[in-house]
Amino acid sequence: MPFVEHRLEKSVAFLETLALIRSIEGDESFARAVEGRIVQREVIDLEMQEVDEAIDSICQRSTELAA
Repeated sequence: MPFVEHRLEKSVAFLETLALIRSIEGDESFARAVEGRIVQREVIDLEMQEVDEAIDSICQRSTELAA
């Protein structure tokens, strides 16, 4: 989990940097596509993490029932 938290912190920091550049440059469209890809990637990764945890839980329960 620390890896995920670190990656999220880096992504948030980068998004904040983009927002600052937009503010300074006065260009609201600056790097919007990049921002969208970052957010999409993080959402997909979080969803995959939930699926992995669910699979691990199912495997653990089936192992316990088989014993």
